[in-house]
Amino acid sequence: MNVRAGGAAAAMLALSLTTLAVLIAQYRSDPFAATPVSDALSYDLWARRIAAHGLGAEPVFHQAPLFPVLLSTAYASDAGAGVPTAARWLQAGLAAAAIALLVPVGRLYFGSTLAGVAASAIALAYGPIAFHGLSLTPVPLAMATQG
Repeated sequence: MNVRAGGAAAAMLALSLTTLAVLIAQYRSDPFAATPVSDALSYDLWARRIAAHGLGAEPVFHQAPLFPVLLSTAYASDAGAGVPTAARWLQAGLAAAAIALLVPVGRLYFGSTLAGVAASAIALAYGPIAFHGLSLTPVPLAMATQG
């Protein structure tokens, strides 16, 4: 990655983190913020068990196993808080990293740093990325590690 693409990626990382921080602050007043449902509930319960008892007693699970392990570290750092604030910050960091990594990917595939910046801006404006980052699903982890 050249210096220009690196600077653009760093700027997109900062912009993404700032945007996601605003969303996290706004999400605190949402009634669903403290009540995970569906897959988020499964991951939440699994991560809380891992944080409390470790992996030794965990049965085989059919969903993405890395996510609850990572989530359990955030829960352990939250010191038993009811609302998984550290988990949301972890997910925001992963989503912001994935968005920023679109800059060098755009440069690689299209030969232009501007194309990567445009792809990052579009991803940042795409609502489902923010939604999944706030709802305790493994989407930000998948975006950051499998892009």
